[in-house]
Amino acid sequence: MTSGQISTVALPDGHFYFSTLGSTVVTTAGTPGTDSTWHLLDARADGSVSDRTVQGVPSGVHLQSAAGLGDAHGQVVQYRKGDDDVTGWLDIEQGRFTALPYTVRAWYYLVALSPTHLVWYEDGTLHVASRQDPAAAVRTVRVGEISQVLGMVGDNVVVSRYDSSLGQNDTYRAVSRVEAVPLDGSAPRTLLARTSRQAVPTPDGGLLVAGGADTDHWGVSLVEAAEGGGVTVRRIADAHPRQAAHTVSQLTLT
Repeated sequence: MTSGQISTVALPDGHFYFSTLGSTVVTTAGTPGTDSTWHLLDARADGSVSDRTVQGVPSGVHLQSAAGLGDAHGQVVQYRKGDDDVTGWLDIEQGRFTALPYTVRAWYYLVALSPTHLVWYEDGTLHVASRQDPAAAVRTVRVGEISQVLGMVGDNVVVSRYDSSLGQNDTYRAVSRVEAVPLDGSAPRTLLARTSRQAVPTPDGGLLVAGGADTDHWGVSLVEAAEGGGVTVRRIADAHPRQAAHTVSQLTLT
């Protein structure tokens, strides 16, 4: 799809929206527990829509909800069959599901996908799996209690960790700090004193993070890999708090 081009993809009857990966719309169809599977829809130049059924999905599965773990090449997905949860890679170029040799039990804000790795958090430990070599052993790093897995930059997993001095614990409030956790097990490094939400990966392996020294000095910072395995942080945009005055026209005391 050309940059700036808008295409309309109409979902066929019986299809339910799942995600969008690049210009491909992913849907689910079928009866859960019987013949449920994923479909890949692409708009053609003539306005029609191609429909590819994803291969490699066994019968009798219940497809789990999407968690945003995808890019223009594919997506990390899960299904349940009986008592088993299976994690796999949905490759949109090949139109195929491939089960991974490990199960990601964390989901949503405790798991992140970078151009090179899949990272998730479970029971005080970060798990780091290679995208290039899914059969490679999963690396683990003890990290203690964290709030979110934001992403991976270079040889560091970027996380947010709740700081009780900043207020009540809440994912949507600026009460966590951003840390870089080296894969070699060395001490984490604080990158930003405060943040509130998940980060956005860049195509070249960086990470865009909203945060700052405090809520009066907010903005967007770019975390990039540095020589020697570390990371650098630089502010690329400021975000000024919006102030509003509310005039009270009437006050009744009872």
